[in-house]
Amino acid sequence: MGKSGGRKKQSPVILKKRNRAGWGKNSINIARQRKAAEGLNLGNYVRRCSVVVIILGISLFTLSGCGGVEPEKRMYPLALGADIEDRKFQLTYGVPDLPKATGQEKNGEDQGNAAPSVSGDSFQEIEQLYSRTQEKYLDMGHLEILVLGQSLLDGGRWEQVLEYLKQEPTIGENVYVFRSSNAAEAVGWGSPQETSLGEYLLGLLENNPDGSPSQAVTLRELYHEMYDRGALPALPDLIIQGEELEVVF
Repeated sequence: MGKSGGRKKQSPVILKKRNRAGWGKNSINIARQRKAAEGLNLGNYVRRCSVVVIILGISLFTLSGCGGVEPEKRMYPLALGADIEDRKFQLTYGVPDLPKATGQEKNGEDQGNAAPSVSGDSFQEIEQLYSRTQEKYLDMGHLEILVLGQSLLDGGRWEQVLEYLKQEPTIGENVYVFRSSNAAEAVGWGSPQETSLGEYLLGLLENNPDGSPSQAVTLRELYHEMYDRGALPALPDLIIQGEELEVVF
């Protein structure tokens, strides 16, 4: 997997918010939003991680198996992408570079690919492949963003993804859900300020007065629509063109 080394700084990109009628309406300038978008709720995220550290420290005395995995040996995805690739499910895990964001990065230290993708015929197979190919234990307890790829939506297999997530006890129902032509590409996106997709969207929705939390869709709504109508509600689109990210509510 590729390494997330330093990347060349680029000029600020423009994130636009438009209605279905066309491009460019209600534009949002990322430079104007930088402080809000890069606020990211990262302070809350770090504090949640601190709570996890304390809880896991206590759990070491009472639990065995995966419950005893040390926090620094866990991977905490903030975003998850789901696609269909070669007729198989493909999950992409978007992990923020927490040491860099908190100033705790060591010289020469690199967390590796911040958005690894794993494919399989079933989610059980994906989990098994992940455990054999990734050095850190997968902890989904901090998931905040879900991106459904067009290949998954067109193939009608999105229900299987929701059923899988519903059975995961650590994944809450307040996860924000988006759609994209390619979920893996979206989850792997990073801003010129080296902010991950999950961090950026959280900042946009929760810290930014120009964000649209009232138009955001959560997993809870998807579960309701799936069981009530067997269909999906309209989802916000993530459109990536080069270094530009556009969110269409």
